[in-house]
Amino acid sequence: MAGWSECTAAEWTAAAARIADRVVAGSGTDLKVMLATCLGLPIKDVDDVPLVGRPGDGIWIDPNAGLIHAELGEVVRNKAQSTSDGGTSGGDTLTRPIPELLQRALLDAMARHPAAVFVGDLSLADDLGPQTPLPADANHFVSVARFISSRARLLIEGGKDLHLVAVACNDFERTQLSKHYYARLTPADVADACQAWSEGLGWGQVTALASQQQHYGSNVAPADDVLIEARRWLVDDLAARHPGKRWVVERLAEYHNSYMRAAGWMLMLLAGQPADLGATRSARRRGGLHRGQAQQ
Repeated sequence: MAGWSECTAAEWTAAAARIADRVVAGSGTDLKVMLATCLGLPIKDVDDVPLVGRPGDGIWIDPNAGLIHAELGEVVRNKAQSTSDGGTSGGDTLTRPIPELLQRALLDAMARHPAAVFVGDLSLADDLGPQTPLPADANHFVSVARFISSRARLLIEGGKDLHLVAVACNDFERTQLSKHYYARLTPADVADACQAWSEGLGWGQVTALASQQQHYGSNVAPADDVLIEARRWLVDDLAARHPGKRWVVERLAEYHNSYMRAAGWMLMLLAGQPADLGATRSARRRGGLHRGQAQQ
């Protein structure tokens, strides 16, 4: 359900379609609104966004590559860090593609202002404020602020995970920051969400996001080879402890505990919980079978 400050779905998609048409026609005002929406920033902050970014800038846009770079280390603080060699590599800088429509318009603006370093240097619109009305239809207008604040609802109503919505739309009010502690997104995850978002708005294809871009997020998500090796160890341990036809109580208890360990580890993995071999110790303590219980 939309918040009080958000547009309805009909208002938003209608306004988005009109914005796209006017951007194609060369409107600097609508280009700035589209850019603010893709950046996920209030309209007043867009002029300060660098066109040539470097570490420490927070958020910047690269019109030549058609990408937005956002350093989220200050937003998602205390993100889990790797304590072993088994974790995957996840960065604090999130890279997102933008609609090709937006990229073309930005490159045209930069051609007119070749010395531009910040968005404000492009002279897109000086009189644009949060309450500036945007036409949604012939008789209805929405404000710039309402349009931008509604940017995430399309993905939410499409059933996208809230963590993915937050990073794709730069809208971290949609989910608790603790959700991001262990989360890890691949470039394909981000590109797919941005493409669905742009298509839903009628803004078309997004730019290409190189697959070699660093994953964003947690550094403790276990690497694929670690998971494969852990599963192999669990299966081998289970086979080695099989009680056979002539079993004794101690042997049966060992096999049961090995089975509980393997089942607990796989359950945590499939349920999406942090899964490591150390965590299975708690499952073993809770579900372990002792000799006295076996005799019962």
